[in-house]
Amino acid sequence: MSASTAYIETKTKEIIVHGDLMGNFSADRPLVVRQHILPGSMIRALSDVSVYGNISGANLIAGGNLSVEGSVAGDNTTRIKANGAIVAASLQNIIVEAGRSITVSGSIVGSQTKAKQHIDVGCAIIGGETFAAHAIKAQTIGDEAGTETKVGAGTDFKLKLVLDEMLAEISEVMGNVDGIRKGIADLEKRDRECYSGLPYKDKKIMKTSKESLAVLERQLEGLIDRKKKLEAKVQTTLQSYIDVGEKVFPNTWISIQNRYVITKKELPLGKYTIKNDKIVKL
Repeated sequence: MSASTAYIETKTKEIIVHGDLMGNFSADRPLVVRQHILPGSMIRALSDVSVYGNISGANLIAGGNLSVEGSVAGDNTTRIKANGAIVAASLQNIIVEAGRSITVSGSIVGSQTKAKQHIDVGCAIIGGETFAAHAIKAQTIGDEAGTETKVGAGTDFKLKLVLDEMLAEISEVMGNVDGIRKGIADLEKRDRECYSGLPYKDKKIMKTSKESLAVLERQLEGLIDRKKKLEAKVQTTLQSYIDVGEKVFPNTWISIQNRYVITKKELPLGKYTIKNDKIVKL
């Protein structure tokens, strides 16, 4: 425990803060905050956390569920994490991760949000990235201003990280292959144009380059084969979807099983998934 502006009751099964909470604070049992968690705070709790007010500009880690009657807002660097479910009135400019589901009665705005089950939003998702392992439900996604918004369902976060790293490695190897091929082509052109051929040093460089190119091409072939197998594994994920109560605005990126497609026109209410790299209505 550390500094707070309120009386703290500890002689119960819960730690109860009768007022605002600020500063560094640790709880070894369920934590109840009767008012707000103030900016700059770092809260760690081994069990459930209940906040009757707002969380503003604070970092929080809960070993169980997190329930916030008010809003949760940050500066795009503050983090909220719960091993269980998270319930709040709204999320704004915050990084949020839940081990189970996330339920927001209002809107999610400009936030990085991840849930290992589903995400249920009462109003809108605008900006940021919102990912759920199963499904996402909201009234609207994106806005009339065309704010770039990313939502994804069927997201295996560990698999996504592996796939992203593999794609980066493939891109790097392809860049190296292209560079070596260009170098070899330049040397071969000089060899043809030079009456006496290339000097011994350049011939040695060309030979070494061709050997390196063969190695990289085999490496690239192996990476592409592994990528295909990984993408096939992604396809075995249970069918996931985005459920929209009103509409999806243009410039919204929808991802199902780590495959992104951007909406170029407004989509009406309904459940959507991705098939053959196209957004389709279920």
